[in-house]
Amino acid sequence: MNKATSGIREPLAYLNGADDAIDFWKTSDHLSGAEKAIVIAVLSNAGLKNRQIRDELTIEEAYEISQLKRIGTTLTREQLELWHENEHRISLGHVRALAMIDDPRREYLMRNILIKKVSVSELFRLAKGEEGEELDADVERFRRLMSEVIGRDVRLSYNSGKQSGKITLPYYGVDDLGRICKQLGFDSEKHL
Repeated sequence: MNKATSGIREPLAYLNGADDAIDFWKTSDHLSGAEKAIVIAVLSNAGLKNRQIRDELTIEEAYEISQLKRIGTTLTREQLELWHENEHRISLGHVRALAMIDDPRREYLMRNILIKKVSVSELFRLAKGEEGEELDADVERFRRLMSEVIGRDVRLSYNSGKQSGKITLPYYGVDDLGRICKQLGFDSEKHL
């Protein structure tokens, strides 16, 4: 296997089937997460089932194959290389979340991880369709008005694609929670 001048292996250019992928896996000292995902994707594309891949690569955990296969078959070559070159800043958790996101947004979010240090939980929220950044002007107006009327900070997440979201209200103790419930029309004493 050749190495790039930077010392980073570039297996994408050399793996031409199951035999090459298995040989690369078995003869490499330490594989990055991206290299593992690439090898498993090559084996999957060659027709091997998850159990066969586990046996060939001597991997004990089934979930490891599933995660890396999803990543290796979903991310583009450039995205896998970006992860490979920045594995110290883009974790497996980040990449698992990115694999759930549509491709046009994926590269932008990967670069944001490098610039802004986006958390894994934030990426999973985005992958599930929960927008975390800007609110629609109407939704923001409702948020401000609601905060003024009930006298507390109101946080909203809004997914414009699904036209839905979540309301988050902070409370400070059980009595305060009871007041919020009454403001929302729920009287816990009637149900206890």
